[in-house]
Amino acid sequence: MSLPSLLHYLSFSGINLELKGENIRVYYNDIIPSTVILQEIRINKLKLITTLRNDKEVKEAGFIVGIPGILYTLTLDKYNILYIEKTDDKWESRVETYQKERKKVVKIKLIDTGNTFDFVLYKTKRYLNRILQKA
Repeated sequence: MSLPSLLHYLSFSGINLELKGENIRVYYNDIIPSTVILQEIRINKLKLITTLRNDKEVKEAGFIVGIPGILYTLTLDKYNILYIEKTDDKWESRVETYQKERKKVVKIKLIDTGNTFDFVLYKTKRYLNRILQKA
């Protein structure tokens, strides 16, 4: 099972994961995770830890987790949305600009791309600090 599929299944099954140091705690309400799902969690442990850390870090920076480990968003104002997204094996940070009464993007500003999440998040935070200083 791919990591996004596993995270999707866990989310919709009411199974929550919490990072405790280098361990993952599994919490559930009604549905007890099957041995197959628990095995998938064990197999994907390192990726899950990375995803949970990334999710925590972006939440602290004010982002919303769109798809855990893949897509994060931050609404800058009425017409601008900042995205951090993993495509293939690269991370990309961009701002999409919309106009009133138009559903399509009218402008895309690429902030940065990189091989690591930490690098792109660092560049994105610097960009946010610059635009906040101008405001």
